[in-house]
Amino acid sequence: MKVSKWVHPYNEKDKPAIKSSWEKTGVYIIKEKGKIVYVGQSGYNLYKTMYRHFQSWTDKQTRARYKAKGNRRKDIKVRVIYSTPLQAERLERILCKKYNPRDMK
Repeated sequence: MKVSKWVHPYNEKDKPAIKSSWEKTGVYIIKEKGKIVYVGQSGYNLYKTMYRHFQSWTDKQTRARYKAKGNRRKDIKVRVIYSTPLQAERLERILCKKYNPRDMK
């Protein structure tokens, strides 16, 4: 497993900062104002799965969304842990139990 540093999901030009996660598998952790608020995993494309949380949606389906651009940029950070799909499933469960993220309920 390879663990990234905590980074803002977007760079200064509002471009995704973690493009290296394209078509990779693993776990992502979203932290807001220093507290872990979401833990997720992807078994096929970590980049797409993680960045869905930062997109705008027009439907009424409930999703955990975070505004990581503009003034709120400093509040949000993400960390990626690259692993196999099986390891990602297990790690997500372990991290959810450990941190009890706010938006996982």
